[in-house]
Amino acid sequence: MKISRLHATYATVLLLNAGDGCVSTVFPAFLDEQGYAVSDIGFVVSVFAVLSFVSRMPSGLAYKPQHARQMMYVSAGVFAATLLLYSLADGTVGLVVVRAISGFSFGAATTLNMALLMDILPQGSNRARTMAFYSAAMSGGYALGNSAGGWLADTFGYHWAFGIAATLPTLAACLTPSVPKITGLAKQQVAKAHDRASFGAKLREIRNARILTIAQLAFTLNALHYVLTTYLPLYALNVGLSLTSVGFLRATHSIFGMVTRPFGGEAARFASSDRLANGGLVLVALIIVLTPSFTSMMILVPMFMLLGTARGIVMVNNTVSLADGVSEDPGRRGVASGIFNAARDLGSVCGPILGGVIAAHVGIENMLRLGPTVLMAVYFAVLVATARAKRKTTAASEQQV
Repeated sequence: MKISRLHATYATVLLLNAGDGCVSTVFPAFLDEQGYAVSDIGFVVSVFAVLSFVSRMPSGLAYKPQHARQMMYVSAGVFAATLLLYSLADGTVGLVVVRAISGFSFGAATTLNMALLMDILPQGSNRARTMAFYSAAMSGGYALGNSAGGWLADTFGYHWAFGIAATLPTLAACLTPSVPKITGLAKQQVAKAHDRASFGAKLREIRNARILTIAQLAFTLNALHYVLTTYLPLYALNVGLSLTSVGFLRATHSIFGMVTRPFGGEAARFASSDRLANGGLVLVALIIVLTPSFTSMMILVPMFMLLGTARGIVMVNNTVSLADGVSEDPGRRGVASGIFNAARDLGSVCGPILGGVIAAHVGIENMLRLGPTVLMAVYFAVLVATARAKRKTTAASEQQV
């Protein structure tokens, strides 16, 4: 029974991400066909990510295990409805409103589902393997949605693409499992944990050093990813590569990332999750820095294979650290999921902005070298500062004792 619940959470996030991926692939082209200017297209598209970020903490704070399924019905149901409305919205204002609601409901649904997964995960289980498969399902959903979206639009048109995409979060809502019922002493312990997790206590978790460190890694990983994916097409065109080549490189990256993730958790047997995540993050940044040094696909393809593998390992071990960090305290799971997913969203917004600012001064090629360097410098500076603050706090506590 436990296995079926875990599989249901995997299927839920896969379907939610597939719905988002299906629409995100064709939505800019849909707006272009509707006569929107390039600047307006960028604004309308970005509204989704911004509202997804805004939704993370409220949904994490509101999360209650006993109401998780009902909350998922509402959030995934609203997300499905907005996908249907994309082709029916009247004018820019109407489309922005629909896009905003879509982003908020998607962010809420994925936050709730991750918190639900951590509640379903039994004590003493192989968290590394569970979070690895969950991370693979996240990536697999986007791979499925991205590949299906363009085909649906080309074959049946945008209206059908949006309509079929809407069935995916609907199925996700239907598959949402309930938290297993517990009795006796275990029930009393969980109830006490959630009683202690008052609204104020949950807000204080935002300052939890362990969760913030995990969130910082998630932010940096996503920022690095979007620095590359946003500006890779422009760099490729500047050096004579085609968009077909760019698509092939991105597909290679996604496939190797997806395939790696189910096995990435097993690497925790040989090293700690933190060391694997930090080492993988350095490798991801290094590959991006080296990318503008080459123009041959014979070199770039193996590099993107390695990039997808490294990013998959980082993501898996980042989520494993998150699950381990809240394993003993059920009251923290909702807010931890909110902080983690908010950090990922913030990285996807800040990465392109940072890249654009740097590229405006030094060009795209040099930006691909400098941007990752800046992000890694900030990442390790914060880690060092946090470690020093923790040592000072520990020393002060020992002196008082």
